[in-house]
Amino acid sequence: MPEVARGRHMTRSYEVQRTPSDTKTEYWSRVASAEYATTEAKLLDPILFSGKTEVWDLGPLSLAYLSTDPVLYTRQKHHIRTDRDKDESILIGFAALSELTFEQEGISLRCRKNQYFIELLNRPYQFGHADRNEIWALRVPAKLLRWHVRSIERYTPYTFDASRGMGALLFDTIRALPKRLEESPARITQDLSHCLLELFVLSLEGNEAVLGSLTTKAVKQAHLTRVERFIRTNLTRPDLTPQLIAANCNISTSYLHQLFRSSGSSVGRWIRELRLEACDQDLRNPNCKNAIAEIAYRWGFSDHAQFCRHFKSHFGMAPRDRRAEAREGPPPTSSV
Repeated sequence: MPEVARGRHMTRSYEVQRTPSDTKTEYWSRVASAEYATTEAKLLDPILFSGKTEVWDLGPLSLAYLSTDPVLYTRQKHHIRTDRDKDESILIGFAALSELTFEQEGISLRCRKNQYFIELLNRPYQFGHADRNEIWALRVPAKLLRWHVRSIERYTPYTFDASRGMGALLFDTIRALPKRLEESPARITQDLSHCLLELFVLSLEGNEAVLGSLTTKAVKQAHLTRVERFIRTNLTRPDLTPQLIAANCNISTSYLHQLFRSSGSSVGRWIRELRLEACDQDLRNPNCKNAIAEIAYRWGFSDHAQFCRHFKSHFGMAPRDRRAEAREGPPPTSSV
């Protein structure tokens, strides 16, 4: 699997044109499994099939470009078991040339040119295209996405417009990245990944298919989207109470609690988890010189002892141990 230096960044590139016809299917399945998720690729015409892909690592995210003849990808339960040691992720797939079809857990989508859809990699799926296509795929760890979108599952029944508005801005940015990465220092990739996630969330929030529907489910989704954005942008406020959230989102406090109960969580728990994740990022940041108590207070915790208890319960270690681990690295594993 070749890895090629491009400017200041590393790019992995694969091509199938020169592969013998009787091994093209196996080769392309191995490429897809290595870079995206363990899967089986079925080529419509193995003899004439041609395809190439390039992959760029963007800190915790990765971006891929594929240009291939017709192909069908199938991910089954035994493929997921093979990947159980990997972090759970989602794929955001953009159709740049022709239509994609996608099926997962009863959801059936037709993603047309200049649209995108969301794949959950921890569940079986099937997707492909009957004509030659160009696909851009952004892979995002589920844990990182949770900071931005509490429940991505509510967006999976839809395709999203990438031809105008925030969806187009996201797609334009993705397509421009390979060239601009060559002109940029490698240290920007972490900040770049956060910018991409913010653009992705903005494109979801402006999706007319979700927010324009008059169904009860869609109305709830719209309220949740607005509530989650208010919480994220006000996370440092110690007075971030359900009453404050409901008042600013023009809903009642009881309805706010109902929205969260129906999605299997609570308002208070999600706020606490977001704050703990934010504190954890600061503690692991070698450039953050603030005391642990200052970090806790900055992210809305008013009781230092309570913060330490919650942190240890959530991450399995005390805040001071997290900071020490980040500065010194994890202790060596005993061979005894």
